[in-house]
Amino acid sequence: ALADGYLYQSCEAGIRYSLSLPITSLVLGINTMEYLKNDLSLANNFIPMFSNEKEKLYSEAPELGNYVCRQCKKCDGILKINPSEIFMIEGIFDRQMEDGFIPDPSVYALRERLKHWFGQKEKALKEYIDQSVKVDPENDYSELNKTCPYNIDINRKLKLAHSKLSKEGYLF
Repeated sequence: ALADGYLYQSCEAGIRYSLSLPITSLVLGINTMEYLKNDLSLANNFIPMFSNEKEKLYSEAPELGNYVCRQCKKCDGILKINPSEIFMIEGIFDRQMEDGFIPDPSVYALRERLKHWFGQKEKALKEYIDQSVKVDPENDYSELNKTCPYNIDINRKLKLAHSKLSKEGYLF
């Protein structure tokens, strides 16, 4: 529900969102009795999250910011590339946590601890190699920026994802 701690600022919304999905079980880290009581209260008083509330969460969750792709796919197919597929692979690589910016030290430290949590870097690198259409760092994908309802700089994000997944080194 909290992306293994990444959504630490949006706990209640993350739990409510997860419980609104067709799931069988939900795993929560319960570090204290207070967390347990709060989680049980959320479950006992659960009201499903409606689509407009989900959209608000996608737009306003501070952890997602203007870098994490929400997989709306509005930018796909416009320039013969599907950015959402590239960003999904980037999510496998480092959970889209390395955005090329250094935020305050505590956020940076959290991202560094969590970005390779699932140990799937090699899987992501192989998936990207197997993609039929890859990012061309020389192309300008800025036209796609206006399609993103979350104000993601898709041009920059595509090139950063490519630099991570192609092992060519960072372009910025």
